Amino acid sequence: MNLKRILYLSILSAFLTFSSCKKDSPTEPKINHPPVIERIIANPEEPFTDDEVRLECRADDPDEGDTLDYDWRCDKGYFENGIVNNRQVTWNSPTEVGNSYITVRVEDKERASNSKGLELKVISRFDTLFVVEDTFTEKYFPEWITQSDTIYYKHLIIYKDNNEWLAEPHLRYETPERSIKSAKIGFTINNDREIDDNIILICDIHRINESWSSNNLNWINKPDFNVTPLHRFTIPAVQEYPSTFYIEGENITNLVDSWRSSENYGFKITTIQEGVIRNVYSKEGNYPPIIIVEYE
Repeated sequence: MNLKRILYLSILSAFLTFSSCKKDSPTEPKINHPPVIERIIANPEEPFTDDEVRLECRADDPDEGDTLDYDWRCDKGYFENGIVNNRQVTWNSPTEVGNSYITVRVEDKERASNSKGLELKVISRFDTLFVVEDTFTEKYFPEWITQSDTIYYKHLIIYKDNNEWLAEPHLRYETPERSIKSAKIGFTINNDREIDDNIILICDIHRINESWSSNNLNWINKPDFNVTPLHRFTIPAVQEYPSTFYIEGENITNLVDSWRSSENYGFKITTIQEGVIRNVYSKEGNYPPIIIVEYE
């Protein structure tokens, strides 16, 4: 009996020891965690139309040693060379202004994934600045000069509907929002008089140095201005009306860009010869004078 009991106890002890070992070292399945997307970086953050935008996805994986795959998508525009599977990609914005939505999907080697989106406001590279003040400080009545049945008038460039002939226009515009790359002034010629359309008109632009208002400005109380012309331009001969022409150049760009950092008093235009007329629309006309700016 003692031998059997000893043998039984030995077997029971071995079984309990084996069971205890299994409980002390269980085999647990490895848990895979999906990637964590911190953010999407866009440079620039507010792109122009038809612009290149550098996109970067900042992501990490809690599981050490996991490699990440990227998949970019967009609702407008396109990715440079069709590359959408890198951490950094280049996106070309659409040609129309508006909001565009970018998404990126990040996946690890176990196919666990996460996604994040970014909305970008696409703006125009160009903007239109409208004239806010315009008035004319010289008023003339036509001096009729007959030459080969063609009627000329003395250095007038503005004609208004109340039959006033107005010269030396003073103009002030809206101020651009950001630093600009270029600027050009647009005037539209209107003709309802019998004039020689083949003659050009040469004019000078002068920077105005002090404040003024179209409500009280006249030929007596003109604001101070730089006597040295800022820019000389030619109003072209035209054959069809209305006809829009533009004044542009480095001096015009510098003038308009300076309005963001200094007082915006606008400019005035003077003609430098007599015997020619060009009728240009004023602020109240169908084609008001404008400035087209191109932003940096």
